[in-house]
Amino acid sequence: MSGSVSAQLVLLLASPILTRLFTPADFGIFALFVAVSSILGMIANGRYEMAILLPDKDEEGFQIFQLCLWFTLIFSVASFFGFWGLQRFDWFQNSSISDFWWLLPLAIFLQGMIQTFIHYLNRHKKYLQISKGRLFGGISLTAATIGLGTMTLGAIGLILGKLFGHIVELLIYLFAMFKKSRKSNHSKRTNNLSQLIKIAKKYSNFLKFSTLEGLLNTFFKQIPVFGLTTYFGDALAGHYDLGQKVLGKPVGITGSSIGQVFSQEAAKMNNENPSKIRPFFLRNLKTMFGLVLPATILVMLLSPTLFPIIFGAEWSTAGVYAKWLMPFFAVTFLKAPLSFIIDIKNKLKENLLFEIGFVCISIFSFWFGMKTDDALQAIQIFSFGNGTLGLFQLYWFYLLTKSKSGF
Repeated sequence: MSGSVSAQLVLLLASPILTRLFTPADFGIFALFVAVSSILGMIANGRYEMAILLPDKDEEGFQIFQLCLWFTLIFSVASFFGFWGLQRFDWFQNSSISDFWWLLPLAIFLQGMIQTFIHYLNRHKKYLQISKGRLFGGISLTAATIGLGTMTLGAIGLILGKLFGHIVELLIYLFAMFKKSRKSNHSKRTNNLSQLIKIAKKYSNFLKFSTLEGLLNTFFKQIPVFGLTTYFGDALAGHYDLGQKVLGKPVGITGSSIGQVFSQEAAKMNNENPSKIRPFFLRNLKTMFGLVLPATILVMLLSPTLFPIIFGAEWSTAGVYAKWLMPFFAVTFLKAPLSFIIDIKNKLKENLLFEIGFVCISIFSFWFGMKTDDALQAIQIFSFGNGTLGLFQLYWFYLLTKSKSGF
């Protein structure tokens, strides 16, 4: 957690520099690029990475890891030809990312690979290596983006900086994996196509249900970017991107760090003593609530005043957006680390109902904002609507702690 938070702290400290090197429109185009790549990158490995923690035997965990690598490679290559076809038939003609489509497959590949390595290293409690990857990846991303920003490259400077940071992070995980493989014989015993097919069938629910769940979950979070870009322009999308980034990075990274430990320990409890899961769930929830409550109050009170001071006068709208987005991010912080309970209990199909609800609320919020020509009102409906549904989902997670495993 300390390394992950440090990485995001570096990026946040550099944000006042970046907002003076890039315009709101640049950030809006960058946000659209990230929205597309993150949606597809989420499903690049078939969501099988979520199963890496589940098996008792390390050999089976390594087989799932291999399966994820193949999925990511094939999906990324296929996405390149898909984007190439769309570009050839001018589907990107009116899009802000028409000049950068060729970088999308690389972003998808890097995201899929990074998620796969993180879950595998997490299985073996290699928290230090994960932390190093995030820390040095974050530092590299920040340094590269600032350097490219001084060259006045525009939005592509933000995109290339992000990709460079991901490459550095992945290389660190590869090095950690190489060191581990020298002490293990898994690669000699499990690199077998028939075994991988068998594993793919055993955990096929992740492909059938978690893929759709992950796609919907990522899509609804990116709907504000699509809605603002389409109806209100790149600049307002850039303001939203800065606001959600200032909130989302520390919330996401801290929550992810807690979630990695929770998922590893909860999976072990589920195999050995399921009765321990509910007390462990409640301890984590209480800790996170103690962290997020004061942060929520401070952000809602101070962000409209602090944003133009810290990031520059032209970013005042981002501060207003951050104020109203905070309730949604607070609920996300509480539930995201604990959502692994869905995978442990194999309730992927049931969780789709919540994800469909989030998508419907998000689409309605920006449809309503378009009809009233009020971007702020759209963001307010998005935040409070999805935040409320998220609380119901969190209560469902609590109920699942007493259910039997579906595997």
